[in-house]
Amino acid sequence: MEDDKLFLTYEQAVSMLSDDDQIHTFRSNVMCLLGADWDRAELLEAIKNGKPRVGGSQCKALGHGLVVFTGNEPLFIETKNNAPEEFEEAQKQLITTQGKALETPAVA
Repeated sequence: MEDDKLFLTYEQAVSMLSDDDQIHTFRSNVMCLLGADWDRAELLEAIKNGKPRVGGSQCKALGHGLVVFTGNEPLFIETKNNAPEEFEEAQKQLITTQGKALETPAVA
């Protein structure tokens, strides 16, 4: 599933977050990775207004496997341990056993 963009519903994305009031995020630019803690309520709003998806292997390796685009910029969000990988594995198993994945939002 590495090459596929696995988009998530709001509920699926939120389930990957810790319960903390502040959640670590980072953005990537040409010079460096820029990290910051986001207020949970503001982050939930960004997820609701964005198109959350499971990130690629590099951001998952950094523990920030949830990606939401705010404007045209990706925001990499810290996730619970292995939450993105567990979701991807559940998708693979459903496809294998039922021929279809969990319901995810249609994205143009």
